Amino acid sequence: MAQFKAFASNVEVNGETVLSVVEGTSLFKKKALAILESHGITNQIPGKFYKQQSWLDSFIVNWT
Repeated sequence: MAQFKAFASNVEVNGETVLSVVEGTSLFKKKALAILESHGITNQIPGKFYKQQSWLDSFIVNWT
């Protein structure tokens, strides 16, 4: 499976981006939040920033 890498270790993603993807998961929202939390992205709120590498790591998950 492809691996995603941030360009630099200090790159971040904003809470609005995280929340927009969570909201787009519809029926799987609880699972999406659990995946994010397993990668250290907790208490997702607008205006807060999260490590981009943690965000990218959350995309490499077996949803079954």
